[in-house]
This record gives sequence, structure tokens and C-alpha cells, in this order.
Amino acid sequence: MLCVLILLLSPNAEGDWPGFRGAGKSGISPETGVPETWNDKTNLAWKLELPGAGSSSPVHLGGKVFVTCYSGYGVESTGGKPSNLIRHLLAVDLQTGKRLWQADVVGKASEDPYRGYITEHGYASSTPAVDGQRVYAYLGKSGLFAFDHQGKKLWQADCGEESDPRGWGSAASPVLVGDWVVVNASSESRAILAFEKTTGKQVWKAEGGNLALSFGTPALAKGSDGVENLVVAAPGEVWALNPKNGKLIWFGPLRARGNISPSVVTGEVGGETLGFVTGGFEAKGTTALRLGGKTEPKDGRVAWEVGSSCYVPTPLFHQGKLHWVDEMGAWKVLDASSGKTLHDGRLPLAERGGRSRTVYASLLLVGDRLYCQSRREGVFVLSLGDKPTVLQQNKLTDGGDFSATPVPVEGGLLLRSSKALYRVGVVR
Repeated sequence: MLCVLILLLSPNAEGDWPGFRGAGKSGISPETGVPETWNDKTNLAWKLELPGAGSSSPVHLGGKVFVTCYSGYGVESTGGKPSNLIRHLLAVDLQTGKRLWQADVVGKASEDPYRGYITEHGYASSTPAVDGQRVYAYLGKSGLFAFDHQGKKLWQADCGEESDPRGWGSAASPVLVGDWVVVNASSESRAILAFEKTTGKQVWKAEGGNLALSFGTPALAKGSDGVENLVVAAPGEVWALNPKNGKLIWFGPLRARGNISPSVVTGEVGGETLGFVTGGFEAKGTTALRLGGKTEPKDGRVAWEVGSSCYVPTPLFHQGKLHWVDEMGAWKVLDASSGKTLHDGRLPLAERGGRSRTVYASLLLVGDRLYCQSRREGVFVLSLGDKPTVLQQNKLTDGGDFSATPVPVEGGLLLRSSKALYRVGVVR
């Protein structure tokens, strides 16, 4: 029995999806048998009504799904007080969709008011992270929390109670780096923070005023010289930190000079390790930077820059190409070595224009299929290749907002709306 338990809770076993964009933070899954078509009656394994809204993605490990949501304030209307906000962490059985436990955290009176763009994503936007011992949930001004797999709170850590200049609230997800949990607490404290997994003790802090409009999840990758970089982007600049102590390794410029929402994406191109940063409003752009140590690469830190960008979703790097579907449904594929546009298309979305963006979720790649979740018009299944096309459009009758990135499971996907959690495909 002990051996079985250790196997089930081993972190990053094949098929587990323990954090935002998976174990490798790439958005690429080794799963097979994921369906290309589904609806309310076909290829729907189970559905679980959630106790509140949210745009965070689910994660899963050892047969359990973990997802965050919120209630009490900022749902359906602007009525009530921020102090009535309650955030929830749920554990769900992956096979049956049965709720196993729910942990509730009361918000603080200093929570940002429900207005402006915070109404587009709400108060549960950070995807949790999970390992074999604990589940880590970043809950904005309430802080970073660790729970065991039975729902017992182990510790909580303060991450600040400031607000970004636009009052948009938290979006970045916690990252597990060795013995640390790292959080981009840009809105709450203008800082990147690292905490001990076991105790919640803060071990380092890297701060700077320009982080106020940095909303992406930090990326971790080794440069071409073997130096490990923890990379985070802010308006007009990118930082590479030493993940062990938070010290700055190098600093580089960015074309994007507005707020940065997508996370940094990394990949190997032509023998070099590049970090790709996109975003910005109104000064948009995409920059590819060479990762590594303090010594600037012989060809410079910036590999290339282009004016096109993705403002909300995080792009996906695969086999020398950078893919994205942006917030308005524009579908681009770039040559990752040069930034040259290889494909420039658009999803067949009925909803266009206006303030409300139509896509918030990032792309997921399973096999040779890209899965793109739109907010109100279902999941688009896209092909790869020189002439990529839309293969399917699958929509569930939900009535809510689907801002979360799809998550692969054996034989299917987890989809999350502001109302429910779904498993599509076949439960094996």
C-alpha cells in the first residue's frame, strides 16, 4: 500500500499536469487519444458545478484535480463589499468528477474593487501548483497558501497588499523551483518572491517599481552556457534572476512597453536558448532574447524583434516555430529564428471587436493538434503544418466564460468555465 501511495503522489509523473502549462511549462502534452469532437451528449465524461467563478486553469496529479474559484463579491454584479470575497480551492476525483474537499479563504478588505478590466477575469486567475506533498494556491492580497492533499492548510505567506496602477489584480501563477515556490507578486508588492515549500518562509525577494504592470508567470530555463535563468518580463524590460537567491543575472530591453500579460516562453533555436516575450499596450511587440549568464552573447542579447504581438494568451513554442491565437482571435505562426510570419489567419469567431477580448486561454498542443479555448464560442481544434487549418469547433452549453487554458488528461481534456469543470473524452 505504501508503494502504491508513493507512486500516485510522485510529482511530474507522465500524464500529470502539475501547474500552469504543464510540468515543463511548455503547453505541450504527451497524451494520446484526445478527441477532436465533443458536445453536451458526446464525449463528455463528467461535469461538476463549481461554487464560484474563476479563470484559473485546473491542475492534476495522482488522480486528483485541483482548481480555484471565488464567490461573495464580483460575481454577476458589482454589489457587495470586497471584504465579502471568498476564494475556494477544490480537490476533485479525476475519474468520477466527484468533489473530494473544499478549502475556503476569506478575502481582505483591501481587495481591488470589481470594476474595469478586473471584471474580465475576476479574483481567481492564478493557476495552482501541486507536488507530491502540497498544493500551492496564490490568492492575491490574501497571500500564498499551501494545503496537503487532504485539504489541511499547512501554511500561508503574505505577499503584500498593494494594487497595480490600473487595479487589475493578480494573474501570475506560482512556479515550483527546487525547494522554493516562486510568485510574481507584481500587483501586491512590486516584487518576485520565493518561499520555502515546507514552511512558507520567505527566502528571497527581487523588487522593482516597473513590475507593477507585469502579469506573466516566470519561466525557468538554462541558457546556452548552462546558466539557469528565472525570467520575468515587465514593460520595456526583461529580468533574468538566479532562482536560488533572486539576484539579477542580466537585464535586457523589450519592444513591448505597455503592461505584459503573457508569460515568457523559452525554446532551443539553432543551438541557442531563446526567451520569447510578447505583449504590451499600446506599445506592442515581440522580442526574442538569448538566455544565459552575465556575459552578453557575442551577437547581443536581443536575437530579433517584430511589431506583431499577443496581448493576453501565452504563445506556444514547437519545433522552431512560435504559435499564438491572440485575444481577438488572430492566429499567427512565426519562425522562431527570425520572427518572420509564416501564417497569418483568424479563427471564425462570431464575436469581434469591442472591449471584451474573445480569447484569454493559451494554446495546448497534443500530438499534431492545437487546442484553442475561446471565451464564449467553444474550443477550436487546429492543425499544424505549412498551411494550418481549423479542423473542428466544439462548444458546450454552459452560458459562462471559458478563460482557462485546457488541460490534458489520459484520453481527454479538462475544461473550466466560470460555472463548471468538465472532463471531455473517455475515462480509461
